[in-house]
Amino acid sequence: MALFSDESPAERTRATAMTVGAQAARSGVSVPEMREWLQAAYGAVFVKDSNLNPGMDLKDVLKYMLAGYAKAIR
Repeated sequence: MALFSDESPAERTRATAMTVGAQAARSGVSVPEMREWLQAAYGAVFVKDSNLNPGMDLKDVLKYMLAGYAKAIR
C-alpha cells in the first residue's frame, strides 16, 4: 500500500531501499553483509511482496541501499 496515492513504484522502491540501508548501518551490519542479504532477499522481499519497481534491478536497489547506509553513518 502506497503511503501517498501519487507515490510511484520507483519512489516506493527508492524509499524502501534507502531505509533498509540506513537501518543496516545503525545495526552495525557491514556493507558486504548487506550485499549478501540483498542477494538472498531480493526475490523474497522486494519482488514477491511487490515492493520493487518492475523496471528496477538489483544494482539499482543496491545503489539506493548504499546511499541510505552512507547517509546513516555520516
